[in-house]
Amino acid sequence: MDPEVAEEQAMEMEALQAIYMEDIEVLGSSPHEFQIKLVPDGSDSLPGVILKVTFTPRYPKEAPQLEVTPLRNIDADSCASLRDQLDAEALQNLDMAMVLTLAQMAKGQLRMSRTIRILTEWLENIKDELARKAREREERARLQEYEEEQAQQIIQERKFQAGTPVNPTTFAEWKAKFELETKSSKLRTATEEEKRLSGRQLFEIDASLFAYDDIDEEELPEF
Repeated sequence: MDPEVAEEQAMEMEALQAIYMEDIEVLGSSPHEFQIKLVPDGSDSLPGVILKVTFTPRYPKEAPQLEVTPLRNIDADSCASLRDQLDAEALQNLDMAMVLTLAQMAKGQLRMSRTIRILTEWLENIKDELARKAREREERARLQEYEEEQAQQIIQERKFQAGTPVNPTTFAEWKAKFELETKSSKLRTATEEEKRLSGRQLFEIDASLFAYDDIDEEELPEF
């Protein structure tokens, strides 16, 4: 290995160990091989990965070998996608120490993926809520249509039975006529009952009807 390359690699390893401390684990020194736990700062629900890096004999003149494996809240497909992004970024940073840049990019992508997932879930919730409200509107419309049909059916039945449309005016006229007929019927009934009263009942109702001083005994009714 080129002594200059070896020195560059050793210096970068020393810097990475100072930055990541307990989050970096050295797996080998010839070639340099290590892995870093990458978890965005914040909630424990944020995804995390393990970035494994192997320096090639010519690194940083060529890209390092990278592996990304799940640590928490992320699937294998997402890890593979993240590795592809890091490989592409590595090619843009040749001839310079790049592991810190790649690690920071990975953390940013993890944070963004969480944001995207939250937004996706939020949009799905909105979509579900809109669909629910649409179903409720349709149900109310169907219910209203049914009630209107029932009301029309009742009106038609009443028209058929009574022959006259039922409305506030016709109802008031019917009520006044009904009350008048009821009162007349009661008066007729009372008059007929009075006609059927016996002399004793008339006397009990009003004794003044019988003025004995003015009536001959022969004219008195028999009880």
